[in-house]
Amino acid sequence: MRYNPEFAVQMKFDENEILTYQLLCLWIDMTKKMIPDYRHTNIPKNLKNIRKSLIWKQIRKFVIENRKRFVGFQFVIFMQAQLHILGKLNKEGVPVLIDASCLCGDGAEKRWCVWKKQVQEANKVTKISYDFVESNLEYDLQTTLTSIQKLCGNEITFSNYEKNSGGLIKYAILKQISPVYVLLSPWLQKMTIQLQKDLADILNTDGYKDFKLETATKLMTKFFPHEFNMS
Repeated sequence: MRYNPEFAVQMKFDENEILTYQLLCLWIDMTKKMIPDYRHTNIPKNLKNIRKSLIWKQIRKFVIENRKRFVGFQFVIFMQAQLHILGKLNKEGVPVLIDASCLCGDGAEKRWCVWKKQVQEANKVTKISYDFVESNLEYDLQTTLTSIQKLCGNEITFSNYEKNSGGLIKYAILKQISPVYVLLSPWLQKMTIQLQKDLADILNTDGYKDFKLETATKLMTKFFPHEFNMS
């Protein structure tokens, strides 16, 4: 299902409803691609009645409950995480209900934690590679800077960074954000607690608590002077 901005205007959606509509379109597409054999919830044939549909109400609840918690891509990756875990269970023969209600509640939070743990294990980086070879850290910080340039559209301003900060999750999953950056970034410390926690979990920054950060801090100021000059 493709998002149609003209339909959003026609329906006079407010800000939360526009996000609900965007995520609903993404949800429909993701469920079909990630779990194609499951009988998924249908949307009403007459889209003018979409506000009355169950799937709309479920995703609107997800939006309302998480509007202050998530930014942009965080909503999307949270949905993908739910479908990843539920799809795996379904494939293993475990009876699970897969509809948009899975986006809210304790079960959703548990699946989110499980998914982050799986990503962490798949992307495990050890601090020993930084302890003995400084060039490894330089390479990772340069990769991080490149990711942030993409995130901000090659204009690295705090405003662009804040607006697109949810996309940091995507780059962390792709191993294109350094754990050291997450530990030391002044700009990231100004973002939501949830984003900081999710990045710390995915990149296992707890494993770096005893890491000597003096050299890392000097390199951070070299690669990210804009962050330290503003902080």
